[in-house]
Amino acid sequence: MFSVRSPVLVNRGWVPRSWKDKSLQVSDDEQQPSSKPPVVVQESKKSQWWRFWSRKPEHIEDEAPAITSIEVIGVVRGSEKPSIFVPANDPKSSQWFYVDVPAIAVACGLPENTLYIEDINENVNPSNPYPVPKDVNTLIRSSVMPQDHLNYTLTWYSLSAAVTFMAIKRLKQKKR
Repeated sequence: MFSVRSPVLVNRGWVPRSWKDKSLQVSDDEQQPSSKPPVVVQESKKSQWWRFWSRKPEHIEDEAPAITSIEVIGVVRGSEKPSIFVPANDPKSSQWFYVDVPAIAVACGLPENTLYIEDINENVNPSNPYPVPKDVNTLIRSSVMPQDHLNYTLTWYSLSAAVTFMAIKRLKQKKR
């Protein structure tokens, strides 16, 4: 357990397509006191002659978003390696088919070396079931376990033995 004082990408789970254009909101139970940076106001500087004609100062407001601390329980992950069947990500339309941490970070205005965390919080609010978090067991279990390799081996060897047996039987029938 450690504390990070920089922006991170957090995958909280699956949400319906209708949520695509919703702004990011933090639920009330996760929100902690935030520190809001001050608003910067600059007055325009003009020559003495024009000062008479333009008495109103030109205000340029530079307001940064509020900084909010949030506690996340999750697993630190890296980018995924897509197979040849996975389409390419389209950052311009915000369509992500696989996790590419540097590309997602840049699209969000964050540095490429941003930390990526998959949320494993199992406390789903029944009144608001989204986002649907990933099952903790799938995060712990590797996608291809040794038992799977053994199953694949037995399947393919038995299939090849069956095909060999059928081919030999067929060839012997033709000789008679």
